[in-house]
Amino acid sequence: MTAEERPVPESVLDAQGAKVHAGDRIAYAVRIGDSAGLQLGTVLAVQWSKTGYGEPELKLKVQQERVKYRGQRPGYLHANLKRFIKL
Repeated sequence: MTAEERPVPESVLDAQGAKVHAGDRIAYAVRIGDSAGLQLGTVLAVQWSKTGYGEPELKLKVQQERVKYRGQRPGYLHANLKRFIKL
């Protein structure tokens, strides 16, 4: 079943088991050089990945709160890794 054929769920569960919907604020783990860090952002959408291989994966489209430069694009988080919590 491709990503276009699968129904998109309205929410996903975070690391604490809370439901996260589009529009919610989250804190998520990032890698900064050789160290770990946290970023804050807003979930723009819950969607399936569109890879040409393997099974599609559920992802969160997230806009970072503090952008490094104007016009910075939203990022994507793998929902199955649960490296985020709802604020």
